Amino acid sequence: MTPNPPSHPSRRQFLACATAAISALGAATGCTLTAPPPPAAAPTLTGYIDAHSHVWPSDTARFPLARWATRAQMDPPSFTAEE
Repeated sequence: MTPNPPSHPSRRQFLACATAAISALGAATGCTLTAPPPPAAAPTLTGYIDAHSHVWPSDTARFPLARWATRAQMDPPSFTAEE
Protein backbone atom coordinates (compact mmCIF):
# COMPACT_ATOMS: atom_id res chain seq x y z
CA MET A 1 0.00 0.00 0.00
CA THR A 2 1.39 3.41 -0.97
CA PRO A 3 0.90 6.29 1.39
CA ASN A 4 -1.23 9.19 0.19
CA PRO A 5 0.78 12.26 -0.81
CA PRO A 6 0.14 15.32 1.37
CA SER A 7 -2.75 17.35 0.03
CA HIS A 8 -2.27 21.05 -0.59
CA PRO A 9 -5.10 23.54 -0.52
CA SER A 10 -6.08 25.14 -3.77
CA ARG A 11 -5.31 28.82 -4.29
CA ARG A 12 -8.96 29.64 -3.70
CA GLN A 13 -9.03 27.69 -0.43
CA PHE A 14 -5.81 29.35 0.73
CA LEU A 15 -7.09 32.86 -0.01
CA ALA A 16 -10.41 32.15 1.70
CA CYS A 17 -8.67 30.89 4.85
CA ALA A 18 -6.13 33.73 4.86
CA THR A 19 -8.87 36.33 4.44
CA ALA A 20 -10.90 34.77 7.25
CA ALA A 21 -7.85 34.69 9.53
CA ILE A 22 -6.95 38.33 8.85
CA SER A 23 -10.56 39.41 9.37
CA ALA A 24 -10.78 37.51 12.63
CA LEU A 25 -7.51 39.01 13.85
CA GLY A 26 -8.67 42.50 12.93
CA ALA A 27 -12.02 42.00 14.65
CA ALA A 28 -10.34 40.64 17.77
CA THR A 29 -7.95 43.58 18.04
CA GLY A 30 -10.43 46.28 17.00
CA CYS A 31 -8.43 47.03 13.89
CA THR A 32 -10.24 48.26 10.81
CA LEU A 33 -9.01 48.12 7.25
CA THR A 34 -10.12 51.61 6.33
CA ALA A 35 -7.51 54.24 5.70
CA PRO A 36 -7.57 57.44 7.74
CA PRO A 37 -8.84 60.50 5.89
CA PRO A 38 -6.12 62.47 4.13
CA PRO A 39 -5.05 65.70 5.78
CA ALA A 40 -6.61 68.88 4.50
CA ALA A 41 -4.61 70.21 1.61
CA ALA A 42 -2.94 73.53 2.26
CA PRO A 43 -3.21 76.07 -0.53
CA THR A 44 -0.23 75.97 -2.84
CA LEU A 45 1.50 79.31 -3.07
CA THR A 46 3.14 79.64 -6.46
CA GLY A 47 4.23 83.26 -6.28
CA TYR A 48 2.15 84.13 -9.34
CA ILE A 49 -0.84 86.45 -9.49
CA ASP A 50 -3.59 85.66 -11.98
CA ALA A 51 -4.06 89.11 -13.49
CA HIS A 52 -6.21 88.23 -16.47
CA SER A 53 -9.39 90.18 -17.07
CA HIS A 54 -12.55 89.57 -19.02
CA VAL A 55 -13.25 92.25 -21.62
CA TRP A 56 -16.01 92.56 -24.17
CA PRO A 57 -16.82 95.34 -26.59
CA SER A 58 -20.33 96.27 -27.66
CA ASP A 59 -19.45 95.54 -31.32
CA THR A 60 -21.21 92.19 -31.63
CA ALA A 61 -20.93 92.27 -35.43
CA ARG A 62 -17.14 92.07 -35.18
CA PHE A 63 -17.10 89.95 -31.99
CA PRO A 64 -20.21 87.73 -32.18
CA LEU A 65 -21.89 86.42 -29.08
CA ALA A 66 -22.40 82.75 -28.36
CA ARG A 67 -25.58 81.29 -29.84
CA TRP A 68 -27.24 81.16 -26.43
CA ALA A 69 -26.33 84.76 -25.44
CA THR A 70 -28.20 87.97 -26.25
CA ARG A 71 -27.23 91.65 -26.18
CA ALA A 72 -29.82 92.16 -23.43
CA GLN A 73 -27.83 89.82 -21.21
CA MET A 74 -24.65 91.90 -21.57
CA ASP A 75 -24.41 93.76 -18.28
CA PRO A 76 -22.67 96.14 -18.66
CA PRO A 77 -23.15 96.42 -22.44
CA SER A 78 -19.38 96.66 -22.89
CA PHE A 79 -16.35 96.26 -20.67
CA THR A 80 -13.09 97.33 -22.28
CA ALA A 81 -9.68 98.42 -21.01
CA GLU A 82 -10.51 102.03 -21.80
CA GLU A 83 -13.67 101.91 -19.70
